[in-house]
Amino acid sequence: MADMVFRFDAHFSDAFALFKKHAGILIIAGLVAGVLSTVTFGILAAPLMVGLLLIIKRLRENDPQVPMVGDIFKGFELFAPAFLVGVLAFLVVGVGFVLNIIPVVGQLAFLAICLAVGPVSIWALTLVAFRRMGAVEAYATVVRRIRAGDFWMPLLFALLVSIISGAGSCVFMVGLLFTVPFSCCLIACGYREAFGSAT
Repeated sequence: MADMVFRFDAHFSDAFALFKKHAGILIIAGLVAGVLSTVTFGILAAPLMVGLLLIIKRLRENDPQVPMVGDIFKGFELFAPAFLVGVLAFLVVGVGFVLNIIPVVGQLAFLAICLAVGPVSIWALTLVAFRRMGAVEAYATVVRRIRAGDFWMPLLFALLVSIISGAGSCVFMVGLLFTVPFSCCLIACGYREAFGSAT
C-alpha cells in the first residue's frame, strides 16, 4: 500500500537536490508559466504546469537531450485533458462555494472540498502529464486509489505540496518563482512511489 511506505523525507530531499541542480531552467520556466497563466486569466495554467512537469521528468531521467525553457509549451500537446482537469476542479469548488451558504454543515463541506480538490487535482494533472491520460480517466484513477484505502499518505503529501506552492504568494508573489517549480519537483519525485511507475 502506497500510504504505508510513502517516504516524505526522501522525496523532499530528492526534490531539493533536483531543484538546486537545475534552478536556472526551472525558475525561468516557472516564470514563463506564471506570467502566461496570469495574462490568460488561468486558462493556460494547467497545460503549462503539465509542460513544467514534463521538463522535470526529463531532468530526473537525465535525458541526453537537455530540456530547454521552451519545452514548457510541450504541455500544449495535452492541452484538452490538462485544461479539463482545471475546469473540473473549478466546478467542484464552485459547488462547495454554493454549499458554503448553509450554516455549519455547508461551511464544513466547503472546507472539506477545498482541502480535497487541490491534492486530487495535483495527482490527476500528473497522470495527464506522465501517462497521457484523459482528465476523467485521471480523476477516476485517483478516486479508485482513495477508495481502495491505500492513497492517504500521497494525498497528504500533495496537500503539503499545494501549501508550499501557495506560500510563495506571501512574499509579494516573488516567492512563487521558487515554490511553484520546487512543488512540481516534489510531485515528480513522489509520483513513482504513489503510482508504482515512472511513466
